Amino acid sequence: MASTTTARSDTPQLHRRRSSRAAPGEKFDDYIIRRKAEIEHQHKKVSIYTSPLLVGHYFIMYVFYEVRSAIMYLYGRGRPTLGMLMTLVGLIYVAYQIQGPHQMVIQQMQRIGIWYGYWVLLGIASAFGLGTGLHTFLLFLGPYIAEVTRAAYECQGADLLIRDGVSYRLQCHDGGASNTTAIMGTAAVSLWDIYQKIQWESFAWGAGTALGELPPYFVARAVALSGGKSEELADFEANLQKSSHERSFKEHITHLVYNGMKRLGFFGILLFASIPNPLFDLAGITCGHFLVPFATFFGATFIGKACVKASLQSLIVILAFSNDTLNTFLGTLERTAPALHRIVERVIHEQTDKIGQPTTDEFGNEQTNLFGIAWNVFLSLMLCYFVISSVESLGLAYMKREHQEEMKRLEQRHQQQQRRTSTVPEEE
Repeated sequence: MASTTTARSDTPQLHRRRSSRAAPGEKFDDYIIRRKAEIEHQHKKVSIYTSPLLVGHYFIMYVFYEVRSAIMYLYGRGRPTLGMLMTLVGLIYVAYQIQGPHQMVIQQMQRIGIWYGYWVLLGIASAFGLGTGLHTFLLFLGPYIAEVTRAAYECQGADLLIRDGVSYRLQCHDGGASNTTAIMGTAAVSLWDIYQKIQWESFAWGAGTALGELPPYFVARAVALSGGKSEELADFEANLQKSSHERSFKEHITHLVYNGMKRLGFFGILLFASIPNPLFDLAGITCGHFLVPFATFFGATFIGKACVKASLQSLIVILAFSNDTLNTFLGTLERTAPALHRIVERVIHEQTDKIGQPTTDEFGNEQTNLFGIAWNVFLSLMLCYFVISSVESLGLAYMKREHQEEMKRLEQRHQQQQRRTSTVPEEE
């Protein structure tokens, strides 16, 4: 109860008021120690659930700080880039306004850009932040690949899939009427042909995950150039002092990633970027701290995530939803649990390629797709959690940055007082 009250009363104004001066009769050394303890206690207790106004305030300050920094950079050193962007935007606007045959090309480019930009943004969301990323492969790209795989078997060939000119989604050229080959059909479909239908969506998603790894790299690099050390790297180096039997499983894996980065360089980054690795944020922090060239870090990360990892994951999903795999799975299920086999087979037949899409009966009336409703509710909850986690992560990161600057100012004042007190006897 006491911690909740403290968290709610910890407004930024009270922080500044307390940090401006010590209590009456309190030594400055004791005040610094007390202030450090208060900050550590606040870092452990404050969250968006206990102090939403405080976290929201720091999140707004974070957005303001980043936008102001971007504007100052573009206005200063980024003037050529800003000029090129404004010129490009102006040319695109003029092309949109002028009527002519080129409008069809522009509209097609717009559809392509929106479609693949959607997957890039999902990839960025997957790698965004430190531990707050949205698992967009499992939620979006994986189901889309499964949908395309089942549609290829229903069309009796991946070559019979075409893209709709409006939604830019893959469809059967005959409207998807051949449902008779759904699971137990004999249509010969090549896994490589299916992969070619989704390879660019997979590549765009992987490119987005590579772009999402850049913020930790640039933040750690900026801190290293200023002579400091990021909090995450400092905590990790503290864990390095532990003996092998004292480390947890996660700390063992983190230690392996850290050593691999330092010893293998480009190929170490490429290796850990090519496999599902939730600890890859440490790669960006480590490379940024040790001033690894941007081309080395991003080149290895881009190749590993966009070309290797995304392709392997896509092929695994295609293989999992192929006819051979599903037939083997259903055959095993029929021998072991016949009642469950009938339910699973019916669900796969009816729902695998209808995630979030309405179905109609023989009279054309729209039916309620319970699986689609449940899936959409699940996605909505996951998106809400992602937004809340992102706000909390960024807000707390800015709060820690403010506290670090506050402690630096206090230590500088303390050093100045010590220098003044040490020079007084010499003058006398």
